[in-house]
Amino acid sequence: MPLNEYVVETLVATRIAEAREAAARRALIRRARVPGALRAWLGAHLIALGQLIGEPQPQARRADT
Repeated sequence: MPLNEYVVETLVATRIAEAREAAARRALIRRARVPGALRAWLGAHLIALGQLIGEPQPQARRADT
């Protein structure tokens, strides 16, 4: 009965492909949900920007003195 073997082989290959796709989707979702990753990145950049803006500016020298 080669037809039954072919059907079973095709079904198994399909199931394996579906399982791999599901695992890949779960991995993408897991990476996207890293707790605090975006907040930490944004916070670090906002702190750096605040330090840059908050630094005292050097006094400009006047040409006549």
